[in-house]
Amino acid sequence: MSSLNLKPPIEGAEVVHHLTHRIRIRFQEPLAGPQLNRILHHFQQSCPALAIRVVSSGFGLVIQASDFQLKLEISEVYNLLLEAYEAGPLQTVAPPPTVLEIGLEKTRQSSIKLFLGLAIAGWILPILPGTPFFLVAWWLGWRPPAKAEETGVEPQPLTRSAWSDS
Repeated sequence: MSSLNLKPPIEGAEVVHHLTHRIRIRFQEPLAGPQLNRILHHFQQSCPALAIRVVSSGFGLVIQASDFQLKLEISEVYNLLLEAYEAGPLQTVAPPPTVLEIGLEKTRQSSIKLFLGLAIAGWILPILPGTPFFLVAWWLGWRPPAKAEETGVEPQPLTRSAWSDS
């Protein structure tokens, strides 16, 4: 088991158990979500014959060959881990919004409409101040619609209709 004494390329990683077809690695700090996703994705893409699972509440990984005849070398596993660490952030499809996020967005949009209505009423009626409601709606994310110059849409000339006299 002299291979257990290899210095890991990743700071704080050490092999705590090694069989010919399985390696257990422990980390000093738990693997964070993006870091763990990057490692899992990298192993899945580069070595689909290896199964990897998280153990010890994120403080460790068990890497196992799906075929018991396949021998795992610690240096190869360390190289794969190093490649996963050095890879850029993993960009995947954004998850769909949760029910809570959808509800919060609907509530925000309803609040914007309410405060804009109160602001308009405040500018029309002398007893209700309108500016604070407008500022709250602005803070919630309301913006006026874009003008024609900003959108690049040119106004169309008026054409004569069939109902005109001339």
